[in-house]
Amino acid sequence: MIATERGTRGVEAGLGLAERAGETIRKLSEGIRIASQSAQQIVASEYQQSVGMDQISQAMREINESTQQFAAVAIQSRTATESLNVLADQLKDLTGTKRRV
Repeated sequence: MIATERGTRGVEAGLGLAERAGETIRKLSEGIRIASQSAQQIVASEYQQSVGMDQISQAMREINESTQQFAAVAIQSRTATESLNVLADQLKDLTGTKRRV
């Protein structure tokens, strides 16, 4: 009977170890599942951030282009103003000459 009891205890101890090992494996599996979901969320967030950065970069290029166009228009306006001033001076000279006559 002693051998049978020892065998039974050994089997029971083995079953207990197997149950704890199974529970540990289940916990590890759940942890791995959660870590995998977190990694997927990180990848999705990184993609969204990359898209956002591309949009910001495009917007900055458009702002730069608009600024350059505005500068070109400002130069054209200055040139036109200078030409108008020259014409105004010429007109003033012409009208001043006629009055003297």
